[in-house]
Amino acid sequence: MKILLLEESRGFRDTLHDALQKAGHEPALCHDSGAFIEAALSVGYDCAVIDVRSWFRGEALYSYMNILEKMDPIPMLFHHTPEGFKTLDGREPVAEDIVLEGSCSVDDIVQAL
Repeated sequence: MKILLLEESRGFRDTLHDALQKAGHEPALCHDSGAFIEAALSVGYDCAVIDVRSWFRGEALYSYMNILEKMDPIPMLFHHTPEGFKTLDGREPVAEDIVLEGSCSVDDIVQAL
């Protein structure tokens, strides 16, 4: 599965990237908001794995660039979410979306996919 990653924590991102590759996926490594925007504007992703904390830091820019419109309707796995989180503002949930509340590990994310 071709996966778009948004994770700004280098250690977690690199570990997650490697674990997803070992599980047979093709993760796109986005080290910052600019790389994420560039990748999101391309097509062909099967899903996105979004660290919600990283999303909130770049939310104004993502909204300005209409990133959600360009990414829909792919399923998204959201991790490190606040309690009660369903989806990102301005986006309708997709049936295949996955929400991992609170802290989670790389293994939690890989197993959820």
